[in-house]
Amino acid sequence: MKISVIVPIYHGKMYIQQMIKQIEAAAKEVDSEVELLLVNDDPQEVLDTNLSSSLIEIHVYNTEHNCGIHGARVKGLERSEGELVLFFDQDDKMCPGYFKSQMDQIGS
Repeated sequence: MKISVIVPIYHGKMYIQQMIKQIEAAAKEVDSEVELLLVNDDPQEVLDTNLSSSLIEIHVYNTEHNCGIHGARVKGLERSEGELVLFFDQDDKMCPGYFKSQMDQIGS
């Protein structure tokens, strides 16, 4: 089962590396593919699309115009491939056991 984590980014470059580390730590605890979709909602501040990880897939999408947080989430959802979808804000924190606890709750 694939997990998609969708994170709208707006003036939030400073949060990206920490978000990647937290999602990698949580991905180590489950036997699932994990993808991180960063949706940049500020067309004036283009995000680096060369982010990589050996544990998770990372996709960066830059919007053509500001869509707002909900519009950015929808754009991420349209591109996600996961059966399980999580929406996070750019400054949210994720504990290492997060994916495992959520999957335990749904019986996966």
